Amino acid sequence: MNKPAEDIREIRKIMENSARFISLSGTSGIFVGLTAIVGLTVLLFRFDIDLLNPFEPYYMDSELPLEFIRFAFADALIVLTISLGVAIALTVNRSRKLGRKTWDKSARRLVINLFLPLVIGGFFCLALMFHHKTGMIAPATLVFYGLALLHASKYSLEDIRVMGLIQSTLGIIGLFRPQLGLVLWALGFGILHIVYGMIMYYKYDRGA
Repeated sequence: MNKPAEDIREIRKIMENSARFISLSGTSGIFVGLTAIVGLTVLLFRFDIDLLNPFEPYYMDSELPLEFIRFAFADALIVLTISLGVAIALTVNRSRKLGRKTWDKSARRLVINLFLPLVIGGFFCLALMFHHKTGMIAPATLVFYGLALLHASKYSLEDIRVMGLIQSTLGIIGLFRPQLGLVLWALGFGILHIVYGMIMYYKYDRGA
């Protein structure tokens, strides 16, 4: 009796999925979160940093030692490379399970809309470093990452929009409380990724 209505809903769902990239892996989110925590832990132990007061005795408007900047940049680059590599591999694997192309029109839209705010945010963070506003860099990365997720969410899973809002909110808090920047960074890039990765895994991955 309700067959026509059910058919219409199914057709609508198929059309929505075809316009969105739905092959994101929840497992990759968990791995990204764990990798971020490991990378931050290495940095903290290497320079004996107090997480709640990370830039003492170097105040926020002072220039951090060149050794710290080089190590932090290398550490972040390694974390980013590993995270991207694993995320891409897991996403490709899930795409195959779903019988979808990995690099289709929806994937291209997702990548473009995700990386535009990230690139702009990268230059903004370089400007902060140039002007020695080092305490602002960690929260600024959260703000721009959250904006990137919000910008890209219309081409992927709706859950990403909520994570983007939370990431940006954590970053804004950090801009007003820079001494908590690394704590909030750990919450955003670490814990939040793990929590959302688990949610996405149980919501989407198990049935794939």
